[in-house]
Amino acid sequence: MTHDGLTTVLTPGGRGAVATVLVVGHRLDGLDKFFSAANGRSVADQPVNRIVFGQWGPEHSEDVVLCKTSAGQVEISCHGGDAA
Repeated sequence: MTHDGLTTVLTPGGRGAVATVLVVGHRLDGLDKFFSAANGRSVADQPVNRIVFGQWGPEHSEDVVLCKTSAGQVEISCHGGDAA
């Protein structure tokens, strides 16, 4: 069995201003379908431990920040709460 990765919400449920999602796995390049960095680099080309501003989603995009915490792990932070 192979695993492409794991995605989990780090922020507890309920109301909040910011939510953080952890993405772990070997297929981080797949995030480029959804994340467009303001600096124009792909997720794989972002420096480790550097916060990067960008847009999430092809239409009606949402402002998010992404931080690659290792070669195979990123944290994505966006507006919080279940609705966001």
